[in-house]
Amino acid sequence: NFTNWSVALGGTYQISNDVLTLAGSYLSLSQPTTALQSTQFNVPGFLYTAPVPFTMADMRAAYTANFGRISLTPAFDYSQLRFSNLQLFGVNGFVPPPPVGGFVLGIPVQQDYRNRNLYDASITGRYEFAPERDLVVVLRDVVASYISPNANLFGPNRDSNAFQALVGLDYTASAVWRYRVLVGVETRQFQNSVYPNHTAPIAEVDVIWQPTGLTTVTLRALRTIEDAADENVAGYDFNSARLQVDHELRRNILLTGYVGLQHVNYIGADATQTFYGGGAGITYLVNRNVRVEVTDDVVSLTGTQSFGPSYTQNIALLAVKLAM
Repeated sequence: NFTNWSVALGGTYQISNDVLTLAGSYLSLSQPTTALQSTQFNVPGFLYTAPVPFTMADMRAAYTANFGRISLTPAFDYSQLRFSNLQLFGVNGFVPPPPVGGFVLGIPVQQDYRNRNLYDASITGRYEFAPERDLVVVLRDVVASYISPNANLFGPNRDSNAFQALVGLDYTASAVWRYRVLVGVETRQFQNSVYPNHTAPIAEVDVIWQPTGLTTVTLRALRTIEDAADENVAGYDFNSARLQVDHELRRNILLTGYVGLQHVNYIGADATQTFYGGGAGITYLVNRNVRVEVTDDVVSLTGTQSFGPSYTQNIALLAVKLAM
């Protein structure tokens, strides 16, 4: 059993034609063993079956300065990621003894080598060459600073500096179509030469189609470079695509369905993982403060065995949401 919770607060302040945005959040979450690149623990007679608890504290600030058709938005995001130790369970109900000095059977179970601070500074420029049609340029620098030793106590430092440059369009073609397409490149340099520097193309794509006033079709695609959980892997190229259809059956009954794909290639390792998934749901708006949701999601993972077993997972949820 596990419980996830989060709290967030944010707001904007208008200063003449400019906008100041401040926000902060704190999340207490759990990473399941079925997640992409989750930590694996393979010891005969034992299973690592419980999710790894972790917390994320985040503070964000941005200032949008408008100069007619041109706007500039410098932003800064500071995040802290903190991971708790693994939880181990024995096969056939056998419970392993408590860790001694953080070790079980001589295998380290600490996850503090994943603890890190992230410093994300960016500037976004927009040029409105026509109403609701903008040229967008994004420059971003992300510094990852690891604050704990690796699990093997002698592993190299994984501090890195990633620079991203993207250019594209935020384009409303009509009341039916809207596009936001950014393409560019990211280069990541590691402090320790044991991890090879890595440069790869990146992209962010959002396409929205509204064939009727009641139906919306959304395509979202993403390609980035992400940090890996395994201390022996520098990171991975992450590719994601999702196609979703939302339909208003009645004013208070909303239908949704989606299919999705996630694929990762690990840097410096001959390993990949691929997620295939889909799902559907129905939302009943009881009133302006209460909604009831029923969803069913099916996910299948295939990939290199050393980065986790292949599996199929089906999750059905009944949720009641309250809002002010």
